[in-house]
Amino acid sequence: MIKGVSIRKLMVFENELGGLKHMLKRQWPEFKGFGEIYFSTINIGIVKGWKKHNKTILNYTVPVGNVKVVIYDDNKDNTSYREIQEVELGEKNHILLTIPPNVWYSFSALNNEKAIICNLINLEHSEDEHHQIELDNDLIPYKWKL
Repeated sequence: MIKGVSIRKLMVFENELGGLKHMLKRQWPEFKGFGEIYFSTINIGIVKGWKKHNKTILNYTVPVGNVKVVIYDDNKDNTSYREIQEVELGEKNHILLTIPPNVWYSFSALNNEKAIICNLINLEHSEDEHHQIELDNDLIPYKWKL
């Protein structure tokens, strides 16, 4: 597991009226403050990423569809240096995935279905706070297969 990545199984309540899914509670250790919440849609056959943030902590849940997130640690000082971690989350696996700053990540929808990621970040989005590189690059030893 990559240093700083956290996976928390979340509660899902279903009845004849519908359902309720938890995301994040203030008292959980994953909560590091509130910057903003946004939803990102992922179309079929699309991979979003590779991105890396300097200070921002991501908290992902997937309320609609299913998503694979791939995380890569290029921090030479970490015990998880050069590790790759794949996490599937969504309707089939309702979890909170916390991604720390300074690791690369990318994601794609699974099962030939459109998906939605909900992301609660600890800081407001800022263009100078993140980096992005092409999917096909020489830094990250992971090749997406769609």
